[in-house]
Amino acid sequence: MEEAAWTQAESDIVAPLARSLSRVKGNLQRLQHFRVGATKAFRAANKDLSVDPQRLIDRLHNLAESDFPDTDQNVLQEAIAAASRDAEDTLPRTESQPQKPSDYDWREGTISAADLRHQSFKPVQFIVKHIFAEGLNILASKPKVGKSWMALDIALTVAGIGGSVLGDYHPAAGDVLGLFLEDNKRRMKTRIEKLLGPHDEWPDRLTIKNEWRRLDEGGLGDIEEWCRESENPKLVIVDTLARVRPATKGKASAYEQDTAALAGLQKLALDFGICILVLHHQRKMESEDPFDTVSGTLGLTGVADVLAVLARQTTGVALHVTGRDVEQAELAVTFNREICRWEVLGSGPEVRRSDERKRIIDALAKSKEPMSVKEIFLAAGMKTQMATERTLGRMVQAGEIERPRRGFYTLSGLSERSEAKGCPNV
Repeated sequence: MEEAAWTQAESDIVAPLARSLSRVKGNLQRLQHFRVGATKAFRAANKDLSVDPQRLIDRLHNLAESDFPDTDQNVLQEAIAAASRDAEDTLPRTESQPQKPSDYDWREGTISAADLRHQSFKPVQFIVKHIFAEGLNILASKPKVGKSWMALDIALTVAGIGGSVLGDYHPAAGDVLGLFLEDNKRRMKTRIEKLLGPHDEWPDRLTIKNEWRRLDEGGLGDIEEWCRESENPKLVIVDTLARVRPATKGKASAYEQDTAALAGLQKLALDFGICILVLHHQRKMESEDPFDTVSGTLGLTGVADVLAVLARQTTGVALHVTGRDVEQAELAVTFNREICRWEVLGSGPEVRRSDERKRIIDALAKSKEPMSVKEIFLAAGMKTQMATERTLGRMVQAGEIERPRRGFYTLSGLSERSEAKGCPNV
């Protein structure tokens, strides 16, 4: 290419590299310097849309051929290609996105609210009604609480063994891909034997894997391939996120990296109308809001369509659920260690109230005399004395207990029986 054919922008970009090469001695050092300078040239070209990328590459080839006449051409071509890749890797997110084609029209795909009103869509499909739905679901807990048992139980039931899960929930049936990446085949067999028993039929529609590529290294495409090849894909379980999430790269913020880690999975789940259940961990620091305890930034929890937290509390274990298509709820759950299955007992607050009232009644039943609020608080193992007093007030209104005098409580009918025993006329 002749000097006259070069544009001013191309000359301004390449000229500094040409001048600086003359000051570097040693062929290896000059080649390394050439690659660094070529990277800077590509970066500058990315910011100046008037520069033709292919003309810039030709210009760099001409420069390399004249300055490195004894160097293999393949080496020079690889140096230029590597410089181009280095420049792309350091681009800001908005600049690294491909340019929109010339025929792009932002109007395509838009719809008016009036037209949307008359469109109909399939209802949201639930894997476990009111808990896990189509889309990206995150189930988080601290280690060794039992989330893997819950996920495997759901997987087996969805894959066709029939019956219910989590007590009395009847999930949708279909093909399941279970990526149990913290286990091996021996442990998986032992766990399934615990859940199903040795004489039950084991589902053929559950595909189990103990190793999987990271999402950005082909793992996401592998899940998509499974979805396309399956007759009726319904559920994908990833246990755990840490085993497949992309490694930390570049200068992206923690929020951006967390969002990128799950964005592909969410799109895949919505495109195929399936549930992808990702198991994750809670952070050590406690919070009043259980959803704030999920390890990571808001970028992680913000991508999820359903967020569930399995947490131990002083009153037992609770499953907290929230999401775009599910009502926020707190469910009291229990783990049956004999059959290794989780069961939903009911609404957490209601179960707690029922349990608290039972303990209060048990405490009053053991006392021959009316008890004070403080005595009941200690005997029943309540959370606080103020909460105890409120519960006692509700129990009096419901007729479960009585208040013979201010600040003291007894079982219904006990005060009358005590007075009767002390009355000589009865």
